[in-house]
Amino acid sequence: MKQYFEDLANPENARKRAQKSEEQRRRQQESSSKKDVNPPSRSAARKLSPEEIAEIYNTYVDSDDTTRMWKLISTNNVEEISDWLEYDPKMAFLRSADGRGPMWWAYEFRNEPVVKLLIKHGVSYKDADKYGKTPLDMLGN
Repeated sequence: MKQYFEDLANPENARKRAQKSEEQRRRQQESSSKKDVNPPSRSAARKLSPEEIAEIYNTYVDSDDTTRMWKLISTNNVEEISDWLEYDPKMAFLRSADGRGPMWWAYEFRNEPVVKLLIKHGVSYKDADKYGKTPLDMLGN
């Protein structure tokens, strides 16, 4: 009760004490939430077998996955591509109906971070599409 009357007599001190109390409560919440949350570790992408790579790399088909990958590359969404490839490394080897895939699109959009990411995942920039063009040929367009 004493604190109540002191706050009435000096509202400025009451405001400062309330701010300090709120700040301490916020820090405690942040501290406890950091302890409770264990972010998933970013491990290296799972190594694919040559058979797994060949299965997807030699399948030329337009799909929701090829469309999604093209959109992510064309909008420079490197973080989402990286997360997707960590989750499903086969997606680095997608090929659309014309035989082009992420590496071709990364060169087409001059998206160097994605080119590097794809190389890290083992995608070649020397393979040809169904017309005989390589991703490097995209630089001339």
